[in-house]
Amino acid sequence: MKVYWRRVFAQLLKLAVLIALLYGAMVVTHTAMAGPKEFLANLFGTTRGMILLVLLVGLALLNPRIGYVTRRAALELPAQREALLAALRACDYSLRSEDGGVLLFRSASIYKRLVHVWDEALEVRQDGAGITVSGPRKEVVRAVQRIEMNIM
Repeated sequence: MKVYWRRVFAQLLKLAVLIALLYGAMVVTHTAMAGPKEFLANLFGTTRGMILLVLLVGLALLNPRIGYVTRRAALELPAQREALLAALRACDYSLRSEDGGVLLFRSASIYKRLVHVWDEALEVRQDGAGITVSGPRKEVVRAVQRIEMNIM
């Protein structure tokens, strides 16, 4: 449950930064209709602003449930470890830790880490006849596809 709330906070942080960047872009291009005080007063003091904030919090609460997945791949971890490492290296991931049969891969790119607010980690576990990869939906799908291409 701790991971769920960390992901909710990361999503809220991303949305807050996005709102700040959009307002900053409006100020730079002189399209902002109000100054910072009026903008914050409209955001927190009006019904329309409160509806927007409730929707953003709702989105942040849903994101960990729909934005993170677990996928299986047919790979024997001890025997084909180098193929797994090569596949994830091609996806710009590097092995950061190995704890009790769980391999933790983090992005080597600072850009990808910033976009995901340091929540881009992939966990790989041996699961019966194959492995399971858990993490952000887009990254897991890309990694599993690359793993399956590497072992064929």
